[in-house]
Amino acid sequence: MAAGSAREQGSYRVERHASVAELPAWLARALIPRALPTPVNRTELTPARASAYVRAIVEREAQLVAAACTGTRHHTLLRAARTLGRLVGGEELSEADARMALHTAAAGHVGVDGTTPREVHQTIEDGMRYGMRLPRRIGGGRIRASSSGGRARPILGRDHG
Repeated sequence: MAAGSAREQGSYRVERHASVAELPAWLARALIPRALPTPVNRTELTPARASAYVRAIVEREAQLVAAACTGTRHHTLLRAARTLGRLVGGEELSEADARMALHTAAAGHVGVDGTTPREVHQTIEDGMRYGMRLPRRIGGGRIRASSSGGRARPILGRDHG
């Protein structure tokens, strides 16, 4: 705390104009940041586990969107679209599956409190575009998790087939 700082109990003010005391050496040493630990190699998930993990993320985000209340719907949908967009950008999830999951989850909000299909579409578009610029990788290979509950499968190479 210093002069000019304010708290519930009152403000701090200068009582005596004097030079500021020198920082003690022991305190200066204590304030030096410690070296960060050496990062360890991350453990790769097997394609089956990565696929299950991606599917769980898709399902959870869809649940949150579907359950969103008035006043939180836009933010919830935008956040979910960003999250799934990151997985699309990391080639863990197909863009079509991500969009389908989000549109399906948000469908119940259309017509409620003036929510329009255009608004839902634009929110998903904005979140997906933003998320795709921040790719997130889960497993070693590219995984496509189906939002329709179908079995997810690893996709080899860069083929989108």
